[in-house]
Amino acid sequence: NSFGTDEQKAKYLGPMSRMEIRGAFALTEPDHGSDSIALETTAVRDGDDWVINGEKKWIGHGSVGHITVVYARMEDGKVGAF
Repeated sequence: NSFGTDEQKAKYLGPMSRMEIRGAFALTEPDHGSDSIALETTAVRDGDDWVINGEKKWIGHGSVGHITVVYARMEDGKVGAF
């Protein structure tokens, strides 16, 4: 679902736009930096859930973020944000 589910959007977008909560993002990996083409972290479906497996080196706004978006390569080879 692009940009999250309706429930996620209702819960987070308003507070984020008012800076009541802050987002963080996890893209950078030890061997590839922030090169999303070489991304090795994987996301595999397990029923209705996703299993994320990998290693991140640096999380942008990690020390102040209330929620974190993790970038991972899905089974179809595309990069998803979780």
